[in-house]
Amino acid sequence: MFFHPLHPSRLQSALSADKSARRSDSQSPMERWRYALRGLSGVVMLSVVAGLLAIVVALSFGLSTIWSVVAVVAAIFVAQAGWFALIVFENLRQQSLGGED
Repeated sequence: MFFHPLHPSRLQSALSADKSARRSDSQSPMERWRYALRGLSGVVMLSVVAGLLAIVVALSFGLSTIWSVVAVVAAIFVAQAGWFALIVFENLRQQSLGGED
């Protein structure tokens, strides 16, 4: 039976494998916090860049204030969804490689 890479059962197994691999690591709690903050800082930075880019585009097209706000919110949402998709695909790639980096 063929399963699409984003099939819910594969996503769940990839996420649970990632969680169990992180728990079994001999990382200290401080290293785990650094790892989490690196990911968080990446998504925040991407959201800020996407928001600024949306403001520039909205101003260059002369959009009204309401449409400018809508463009910024949409850009931030798309940036965060893209970041999440990258994380999911990276987890699936690592799972297919047998957990190797």
